[in-house]
Amino acid sequence: AAPIAAFAVCGSRKCGTSPDRCFLLFLLCLVILWYSNQHLKFLTLFPRYIPCESRILASVPDRFVGFNNTVEPDGALLVPNLVHFVRVGDGSELVAPEDAACISAALRTQPGCTVMVHTDRAELSGAPWHRLLRQEGRRIRVVRRPRSLHVFGMPFRDKDSLHRVTALRVLMKHGGMYVPRTVYLQDDATPYRRLECAEASAPTSDPGVIVAHRDARLLQAWLHLHHDADLDWAKRPPHEPHLCRAMDEVPELPATDDPSELVHPDDWYLFARAL
Repeated sequence: AAPIAAFAVCGSRKCGTSPDRCFLLFLLCLVILWYSNQHLKFLTLFPRYIPCESRILASVPDRFVGFNNTVEPDGALLVPNLVHFVRVGDGSELVAPEDAACISAALRTQPGCTVMVHTDRAELSGAPWHRLLRQEGRRIRVVRRPRSLHVFGMPFRDKDSLHRVTALRVLMKHGGMYVPRTVYLQDDATPYRRLECAEASAPTSDPGVIVAHRDARLLQAWLHLHHDADLDWAKRPPHEPHLCRAMDEVPELPATDDPSELVHPDDWYLFARAL
């Protein structure tokens, strides 16, 4: 309001200053306000977190500098209760029975979670998918996003690399838990949501189950491996990124790549049968 008032006064006939000089003064006031907003916390006009979010879950640059993946003193959860599935590429619009069973397992084992299915398809199809929507539609969100064509200027060689990079970008935007489409969760991952990042390795080329805050340093390290790698990295990273105690490896995080093994009867019987 102050620069606007100054401009109004200077623009009046009572002011001996030329209009051009008044306009420059107005621009200078705007620059001062912008600088104050960027560098002075007590004058910040636009917070870096959405008002409906808690400050714990908000995206804050350099949040975890010097943070060694320890639990918050008050036991607060760092990672939002979101479960992400990625379905991109040709043929991904058809949800197979085992895919639906894996989504159902995530809904059952992660209390109160919201499942976000990220896809570049116009719509998802399949009898198991429609049945799942009828039963749990209020907890499922379909997020449509354009398919990435490259990462740091390098084209993708195969679908695995596309899924891997898309998963990292999704986590860096939302935070939460990424689950490969063929991984069947068997237990609640809430204890790991108190950490900056937790990862359960998978025997496939997928990154496995990842539970991470969106500002987790390991996510950025994983993605920025593409800067120094050649095109063949798109199939497999040359070596794992390493940050001292920045990642909590959780090999016991229950998961399996074969949904037909140890699958909850409600999931397998419900989704393995066509309508």
